[in-house]
Amino acid sequence: MPNLVEVDSLAVGYPKGGTWRDVVDGVSLRLGDGGALGVVGESGSGKTLTSLALLGLVPEPGRITRGRVQVAGLDVVGAGESDLRRLRGAVVGMVFQDPALALNPVLRVGAQVVEAAVLHRRVEPADRQALASRLLEEVGLGGQDALRRAFPHQLSGGQRQRVMLASALAGNPSLVIADEPTASLDALARERFLRQVRTLREERGLALILISHDLALVAAAASTIAVLHAGETVESGPATEVMRTPLHPYTRALVRCARDGASTAGGALATVPGKVPEPEAWGPGCRFVGRCGEAFERCRWARPELVEVDTERSVRCFLYGEQESSDG
Repeated sequence: MPNLVEVDSLAVGYPKGGTWRDVVDGVSLRLGDGGALGVVGESGSGKTLTSLALLGLVPEPGRITRGRVQVAGLDVVGAGESDLRRLRGAVVGMVFQDPALALNPVLRVGAQVVEAAVLHRRVEPADRQALASRLLEEVGLGGQDALRRAFPHQLSGGQRQRVMLASALAGNPSLVIADEPTASLDALARERFLRQVRTLREERGLALILISHDLALVAAAASTIAVLHAGETVESGPATEVMRTPLHPYTRALVRCARDGASTAGGALATVPGKVPEPEAWGPGCRFVGRCGEAFERCRWARPELVEVDTERSVRCFLYGEQESSDG
C-alpha cells in the first residue's frame, strides 16, 4: 500500500536574475495512513515552504522545480486546480502558525469553522450552526453559542488556535498539517493543544504532520521525525531512535539542545554554532560544513546523498556513506 505522503528530492525555487534559484532542494519525506511525522529544524530550514508545496500552495512567483510530491495518490506537481482544491480541506486540513493572520477578522468564528465543510461536503445553511458548535466542542471549546458568534479578536491565543484546528477538521480530512501550532502559546496552552490533537488523532484515525523548531515537542507528539537543514532532509527515522542515537551532526546538536532545554521560542538554537546558510551561500559541498565540528575536506566540495543506513533510518552525511548527490 502506498504511503499517504511521499516526497522525493523536492526542490522549490524562485526566479532571480533571469534564472531560478532553489530555496528548498533535497527534501524527502514519508508518512503512512494514520501516522504522525514531525518535521523539525531551525528557522530558514524550509519547513513551512515544504508544507505549502504538499498542497500546491507555493507562494507566487515560486514553483516546484524538481522532485516528486504525492499526497493520497495525487501527483501534486502535475495536478489541476480542481484536484488541488479537493486536496485542500477534503484530504488535508491545515493549521497555520499564526491564527491571528490566518483567520478573517471580519467574519464570525462559526462561519470560518465550517468553510471547508460547506465547500467539500455541501452542508446546507440550516445545518451550519449546529456543525460549527459540534466542531468547536470536539476541539475542547465547549460548543458555546457565544464563542461561535464571536470574532477572532475576541478570543485568546489558545482559543484561536483551537478554532484553526476545528476549521481544519471540518472537511473530514485524512491528514492534518500543523505548522508551529504552539509557537505563540504559553506552556499550559501548548500542552492542552497537543493533548487535544492526540485525542483527535485517536478518535478520527488522523495522520499528522507536525512542524516545529522544537525537537522535544516533536518527539513527544510524533512517531517519526524528519530533520531539515538549509532546504534539505539531513536525517529521518523513528522518533525514539533519532532521539536515542542521532546520526547527523546537526541532529546531535538539536538533541543536545532538547535535552538541555536550550532551544528558544524564536527558533534559534544557542549551542549550534553559526546559523542556517542562505540559499545564496550554498556551496558545492555539505550545507552544514561551516557549522560542523566533524567536517573533513571532502565535505567542502562534495554534497552527500540522503542514504538509508538502517530500516526506516536515513542520513545525509559522509560519516555514514560514500554516495554523493548528483546535484552536488
